Amino acid sequence: MLKRILSVIVIMAVLLSLAACGEDNKTAGNTSSKASSQKAEDVSTKEEKAYLAYQTLNTKMGQSGEYDAEFIMTQEVAGVVTKTTGITQLKTVDGKQQMYMETNTNVAGQDIKVLVVTDGTKVYYEVNGQRMEMDVPDVLKEIDDVVAMPEFQSEAIKSCEVTEEGGNTKYSLVLDGNALTGLLDQMKESMAESMGDEEINMVLSDVSYVIVVDKNNEPKSMTMDMAIKMTVAGQEMEVKSNMEMTFKAFSGVTVNLADLAKA
Repeated sequence: MLKRILSVIVIMAVLLSLAACGEDNKTAGNTSSKASSQKAEDVSTKEEKAYLAYQTLNTKMGQSGEYDAEFIMTQEVAGVVTKTTGITQLKTVDGKQQMYMETNTNVAGQDIKVLVVTDGTKVYYEVNGQRMEMDVPDVLKEIDDVVAMPEFQSEAIKSCEVTEEGGNTKYSLVLDGNALTGLLDQMKESMAESMGDEEINMVLSDVSYVIVVDKNNEPKSMTMDMAIKMTVAGQEMEVKSNMEMTFKAFSGVTVNLADLAKA
């Protein structure tokens, strides 16, 4: 059973890193479109400004977006700590999505290295040096189906603090976990594919986000903390997750496609 639990942790880590904090613009719906059309000077309260920063980041990290980011994710369950580090590059060229995603996950002292590269027509997928077959539509659906930064209405903000640091603005948010049912539904759907018919139940705690933007409201970094109480095949566990992302660029990104020669 422990191996099944560890596999769940790895799946969650890789899926969350794939989606990082982005979602398809069609998923975000009118809220992100409305927020992305606003400017910082058009909103007044700190909650409105924090919501705008959140949705700006959400839009930039969406499927039609372009970004280059580094991340660190730490998860803990039943005393077992996993740490995933990685980089993600994403860009859409001529209607086709290019992506390079490289992660290294340490589970119980063992490293699991995952590499996914696609130019939108073919894909290279590798786990610990072993190539695995995956069609391009499956890769894009995997990213599209998993949301690490969920859609929510501004009323879901339970608390908000705004501080200025070195010319940047830091928004510290606490979101009501009960308002983020979409995030749980999509996690369960993705995990169900690997867990088969075993029942999966989840309860999400409040989620904390810290988003740092520059004077032009351009995202610089994001930190997320959350805990999920899960029951998998009758076994109860609590998964605590922390993700830190640093954004290197949202334009002029060059996606590393060298490994496609191996596909």
